[in-house]
Amino acid sequence: MRIKDSTSFREWVLATGDGKLPTVRLEEEKESSWIEIPEDLLIPVGENHIQNIVASTYPDIRTKYMEHEFLRQRAILTPKNDIVDEVNSYVLSEIPGEKITYLSSDSICKAS
Repeated sequence: MRIKDSTSFREWVLATGDGKLPTVRLEEEKESSWIEIPEDLLIPVGENHIQNIVASTYPDIRTKYMEHEFLRQRAILTPKNDIVDEVNSYVLSEIPGEKITYLSSDSICKAS
């Protein structure tokens, strides 16, 4: 992401949170309560929402999953842990290699 894009995005997010963006009223509503989201922030709608979000956020994840800068520049935020689990499961299914489940990683065993 370019610095200019990052700055304008940051300003847009702040304006959204501060309630400073113009609102739009839908025909069936009495008050305007909707905001317009910039086109470049929209994710195409499809049958698999998780797949669409991951593909939009991490294009070519199958070939770039080892590139630290590629991963560092991106994030998917969700409000609920069950959605995090869905996203993580999907991303892991896209990455080649054997999957390993670690039952505990809350402490490190010291070598003697």
